Amino acid sequence: MPSTPPDLLARLLKDVERASGMEITCTRDCEVLSEELRAFDGRFPVSVSTLRRCFGLIEAPGGFSQTTLNTLARYVGYPSFRAWSSTPQDPTTAARTQPRPTLGPGQGQPVSCGFSSFFQTDGDAHRKRRCR
Repeated sequence: MPSTPPDLLARLLKDVERASGMEITCTRDCEVLSEELRAFDGRFPVSVSTLRRCFGLIEAPGGFSQTTLNTLARYVGYPSFRAWSSTPQDPTTAARTQPRPTLGPGQGQPVSCGFSSFFQTDGDAHRKRRCR
Protein backbone atom coordinates (compact mmCIF):
# COMPACT_ATOMS: atom_id res chain seq x y z
CA MET A 1 0.00 0.00 0.00
CA PRO A 2 1.36 3.44 -0.83
CA SER A 3 2.30 5.58 2.10
CA THR A 4 0.17 8.65 2.82
CA PRO A 5 2.19 11.77 3.65
CA PRO A 6 2.24 12.09 7.47
CA ASP A 7 0.99 15.71 7.49
CA LEU A 8 -1.97 14.79 5.26
CA LEU A 9 -2.85 11.77 7.42
CA ALA A 10 -2.58 13.89 10.59
CA ARG A 11 -4.96 16.46 9.10
CA LEU A 12 -7.49 13.76 8.16
CA LEU A 13 -7.31 12.20 11.62
CA LYS A 14 -7.84 15.61 13.21
CA ASP A 15 -10.96 16.03 11.06
CA VAL A 16 -12.14 12.56 12.15
CA GLU A 17 -11.64 13.50 15.81
CA ARG A 18 -13.55 16.73 15.26
CA ALA A 19 -16.41 14.92 13.49
CA SER A 20 -16.62 12.22 16.18
CA GLY A 21 -16.37 14.69 19.04
CA MET A 22 -13.63 12.54 20.62
CA GLU A 23 -9.90 12.79 20.99
CA ILE A 24 -8.59 9.32 20.10
CA THR A 25 -6.02 8.41 22.74
CA CYS A 26 -6.55 4.74 23.59
CA THR A 27 -7.87 1.41 22.35
CA ARG A 28 -11.35 1.98 23.80
CA ASP A 29 -11.65 5.21 21.79
CA CYS A 30 -10.79 3.19 18.67
CA GLU A 31 -13.45 0.62 19.57
CA VAL A 32 -16.08 3.34 19.90
CA LEU A 33 -14.97 5.03 16.66
CA SER A 34 -14.96 1.70 14.79
CA GLU A 35 -18.58 1.11 15.85
CA GLU A 36 -19.51 4.66 14.89
CA LEU A 37 -17.93 4.21 11.44
CA ARG A 38 -19.80 0.90 11.05
CA ALA A 39 -23.09 2.65 11.94
CA PHE A 40 -22.25 5.51 9.55
CA ASP A 41 -21.59 3.22 6.58
CA GLY A 42 -21.62 -0.52 7.23
CA ARG A 43 -20.34 -1.28 3.73
CA PHE A 44 -16.78 -0.28 4.63
CA PRO A 45 -15.99 -1.05 8.30
CA VAL A 46 -12.64 0.02 9.71
CA SER A 47 -11.19 -2.37 12.29
CA VAL A 48 -10.04 -1.34 15.74
CA SER A 49 -6.49 -2.46 14.86
CA THR A 50 -6.44 -0.27 11.75
CA LEU A 51 -7.64 2.72 13.77
CA ARG A 52 -4.99 2.02 16.42
CA ARG A 53 -2.34 2.09 13.67
CA CYS A 54 -3.79 5.27 12.12
CA PHE A 55 -3.79 7.14 15.43
CA GLY A 56 -0.30 5.92 16.38
CA LEU A 57 -1.34 3.73 19.31
CA ILE A 58 0.50 0.76 17.80
CA GLU A 59 3.23 0.53 15.18
CA ALA A 60 2.12 0.98 11.58
CA PRO A 61 4.54 -0.98 9.36
CA GLY A 62 3.02 0.21 6.07
CA GLY A 63 0.53 2.63 4.58
CA PHE A 64 -3.24 2.52 4.81
CA SER A 65 -5.56 1.17 2.14
CA GLN A 66 -7.44 3.48 -0.17
CA THR A 67 -10.66 1.99 1.22
CA THR A 68 -9.72 3.04 4.77
CA LEU A 69 -8.78 6.55 3.66
CA ASN A 70 -11.98 6.88 1.62
CA THR A 71 -14.09 5.70 4.57
CA LEU A 72 -12.53 8.28 6.90
CA ALA A 73 -12.96 11.03 4.29
CA ARG A 74 -16.64 10.12 3.79
CA TYR A 75 -17.12 10.21 7.56
CA VAL A 76 -15.95 13.84 7.64
CA GLY A 77 -18.22 14.84 4.77
CA TYR A 78 -16.36 14.25 1.49
CA PRO A 79 -17.09 11.71 -1.25
CA SER A 80 -13.53 10.32 -1.24
CA PHE A 81 -10.02 10.74 0.13
CA ARG A 82 -8.97 12.34 -3.16
CA ALA A 83 -11.77 14.96 -2.84
CA TRP A 84 -10.87 15.59 0.81
CA SER A 85 -7.13 15.92 0.12
CA SER A 86 -7.63 18.27 -2.83
CA THR A 87 -9.66 20.68 -0.70
CA PRO A 88 -7.46 23.41 0.80
CA GLN A 89 -7.33 23.47 4.57
CA ASP A 90 -9.44 26.43 5.65
CA PRO A 91 -12.21 27.36 8.11
CA THR A 92 -14.90 25.83 5.91
CA THR A 93 -13.27 22.43 6.42
CA ALA A 94 -13.83 22.78 10.15
CA ALA A 95 -17.45 23.72 9.49
CA ARG A 96 -17.98 20.48 7.52
CA THR A 97 -16.62 18.36 10.36
CA GLN A 98 -18.75 19.40 13.30
CA PRO A 99 -19.21 16.73 15.99
CA ARG A 100 -21.83 14.10 15.24
CA PRO A 101 -24.25 13.17 18.04
CA THR A 102 -23.88 9.63 19.33
CA LEU A 103 -27.24 7.96 18.80
CA GLY A 104 -28.63 4.90 20.53
CA PRO A 105 -29.63 2.00 18.32
CA GLY A 106 -33.03 2.80 16.86
CA GLN A 107 -33.81 5.50 19.42
CA GLY A 108 -32.57 8.61 17.66
CA GLN A 109 -31.58 10.08 21.03
CA PRO A 110 -28.05 10.96 22.18
CA VAL A 111 -26.57 8.50 24.68
CA SER A 112 -23.58 8.58 26.95
CA CYS A 113 -21.04 5.88 26.29
CA GLY A 114 -19.62 6.13 29.81
CA PHE A 115 -16.01 6.46 28.72
CA SER A 116 -15.57 10.12 29.46
CA SER A 117 -16.85 12.38 32.18
CA PHE A 118 -16.88 16.06 32.93
CA PHE A 119 -15.95 17.82 36.13
CA GLN A 120 -15.86 21.45 37.27
CA THR A 121 -12.61 23.22 38.19
CA ASP A 122 -12.34 26.98 38.74
CA GLY A 123 -15.54 27.55 36.78
CA ASP A 124 -14.28 25.75 33.65
CA ALA A 125 -15.55 22.42 32.44
CA HIS A 126 -12.74 19.97 31.77
CA ARG A 127 -12.92 16.59 30.14
CA LYS A 128 -11.52 13.63 31.99
CA ARG A 129 -11.04 10.48 29.91
CA ARG A 130 -11.28 6.98 31.30
CA CYS A 131 -10.14 4.26 28.94
CA ARG A 132 -9.96 0.57 29.69
